[in-house]
Amino acid sequence: MNFTVFLNDLDNSYDLTGTKIRIHDVAVNNFEYFANIDKSKGFLRDRVGEKLDMSTLFVDLAGSTHLSRVLQEHTLTVLMTSFAHEMAYLVDEFDGYVLKFVGDAVIGYFVGNDSADRAVQCAIGMLYKTKYALDEMFSWLKCNEEDRILDRLYDGTITDEQAKLFEDMAKFKNFEVKVGLNYGANTVVRYGRTSQDSSTVDLIGYPLNLTAKIQACAGRNKILAGEYLYDTLSQPMQDKFEANQPGDWDHYHPGTDRKYKLYSHSV
Repeated sequence: MNFTVFLNDLDNSYDLTGTKIRIHDVAVNNFEYFANIDKSKGFLRDRVGEKLDMSTLFVDLAGSTHLSRVLQEHTLTVLMTSFAHEMAYLVDEFDGYVLKFVGDAVIGYFVGNDSADRAVQCAIGMLYKTKYALDEMFSWLKCNEEDRILDRLYDGTITDEQAKLFEDMAKFKNFEVKVGLNYGANTVVRYGRTSQDSSTVDLIGYPLNLTAKIQACAGRNKILAGEYLYDTLSQPMQDKFEANQPGDWDHYHPGTDRKYKLYSHSV
């Protein structure tokens, strides 16, 4: 397939152009995203105490700690908020629910018979959107910041610390993500004794906790999926993955000595 046609197809599927426009508007025009987490709250409040089968997704930015050290506050804020909200938009687009934002990470979940397939489609979209939209805008923002530092370097007003940050920033080449997926039953809980409409609702369960562990082991710009999610996928979706057991993976099926299998996909 012609690469231009390929990018046009991606743009139609994942709104790459819209992503770039929104990030530019955040940086220049103080555009504010809308985060649709109320949909999740409403869904969970109607099911407090229930145990629900679901596909869970964790995504976060690789190297965010380093970024927070080398970028100016405005640039960092633009990047982090844009990244989190663009990931959340994809969760919503594939009929999922955004459970919460945790720093630069987004936690989402999908319910229904095809939840695993939709979770994978969403995760693939996250890789493409990062590679072909977010990374480009990161380069633009980074260049703007580097230009400001260079101006100070030329006029002699830059400090040694700022010069070192400039060197560190130059080493950070790409905007990359890590995605973890899993499947299983999690329980809906409510915290506090406030009214039903304002109480805090959340999910707890081993499958959800394991998703975070899976995501932590994922490679940069890769999706890492747990065995139960892989087994739930349709055959065309299973064909996208290959077995991948990271050396530091040390989690087992509950009550057994059999390691929980993992499968990876990259674009």
